[in-house]
Amino acid sequence: VWLMLRMAKSAHDADQLDLSRYLYEQVRSIDPLVIEGMHEYGYLLFTQNDKNALNGLTNDILRIDNRHATGWLLASMFCECRKEDDISDASGSNAKTFVEKAIQLDPSFAAAFIFKGHLHLSQGNHEQATIAFYQANSLCKTLESYKGLVTANLTLGKTKEAMVAAKESVTLMPK
Repeated sequence: VWLMLRMAKSAHDADQLDLSRYLYEQVRSIDPLVIEGMHEYGYLLFTQNDKNALNGLTNDILRIDNRHATGWLLASMFCECRKEDDISDASGSNAKTFVEKAIQLDPSFAAAFIFKGHLHLSQGNHEQATIAFYQANSLCKTLESYKGLVTANLTLGKTKEAMVAAKESVTLMPK
């Protein structure tokens, strides 16, 4: 299972989204109680706007352990994905509430800070997005956190900070 999770993440990073999704589905069929790496699968479903699959994954993970940050991050993704259909939550307040719950449960969960940064970017809160991406980056330096930092800094007109983040991200590339 662990190896299949790494393969699914690698396929996602290489933009082989169909393969990545297939591998995540295989992991879930082998071990339906696995929580590790499901935030990455959830993000894949979120980017593909697959509300039904994301809803099912969210419910499954919250049923397994509702005190695990992953379930609440998935709930945030689902609310954000569904936002366009739900006029009562057009501000994305449910998504913000759930991502904050994920961070409260696990303050070292970098993926929650990354998604929080994405939420802030989508709402035009670029300063808050920068803070969230810096927090994620301080926990775990990933291409996603650097990408968020570059995007947020560019939207604020901070090209020097964006360039620094872009240059630092190159250190994560395989040699």
